[in-house]
Amino acid sequence: MAQYVDYETHDDIVVIRLNRPDRLNAMGTQVLSEMAQAFVEFEQGNAVVAILTGTGRAFSAGMDIKQNIESGNVHMSPIDIRPLVNPFYPGLAGFGLKDAEGVDIRRTLDKPVISAVNGVACGGGMLLALQADICIAAQTASFEMSEVRLGLPIGWNVGYRLNLSHHATMEIALGGPMNAQRALQVGLVNEVVPDAQLLESAMSWARRIAHMPTSAVLANRELVDKLIPKIPADIAALADDNVDRISRSPESQEAFMRFYEKNRSSSPED
Repeated sequence: MAQYVDYETHDDIVVIRLNRPDRLNAMGTQVLSEMAQAFVEFEQGNAVVAILTGTGRAFSAGMDIKQNIESGNVHMSPIDIRPLVNPFYPGLAGFGLKDAEGVDIRRTLDKPVISAVNGVACGGGMLLALQADICIAAQTASFEMSEVRLGLPIGWNVGYRLNLSHHATMEIALGGPMNAQRALQVGLVNEVVPDAQLLESAMSWARRIAHMPTSAVLANRELVDKLIPKIPADIAALADDNVDRISRSPESQEAFMRFYEKNRSSSPED
């Protein structure tokens, strides 16, 4: 039985819920593994649409900083995801993520997913929300590529993937936080609803999709997915070099440790 990810079935719809509110649904190895299992179950089952959401005041705060520290890292370092076979995340629409050996990880899930962003979506949590086919945000939701202030040059490609304006792309790349209305304005989300109506709004979208002819829905989704722009190889290589070089710099390591120390006293321990 999963400890941190709930899986609920509602006829043709499933709700996958990150449920580690004491850690703001941060994505450590256990959460990633359980989320992978949930999406494999969705992929192999009869449900047509999945809703991804979180419990508490965060959708997901992104990478589990505490696990990074406990693993001996003094800078932001991606978790080894090779054992975690998740058809939804990471993936192609996850903005060019790679495994520990540098191999591109492609999204294989052919069913639509709706993200219901209930609160904070930071870093990897923001990428997770935006990878969904439809993104619904609660009024109190917020989005931020928090890795920038932790000394990691991540988020530069979000606007390119989503075909945003130059200024919106730069706003994200410079780590600027966005509230739900700003995210709607620039095109990150489809709809903003009162907090209490978030799940019902997501269910309404899901029911509408599930009641349409499945073959037409899946065919259109596949074609739209293939239109997602690919990052040029030379730019991707430069980005990888930047991550490796900058994340290991004294400035970035100091920012990473400062953030950890600042939040350690206010975060509940396991």
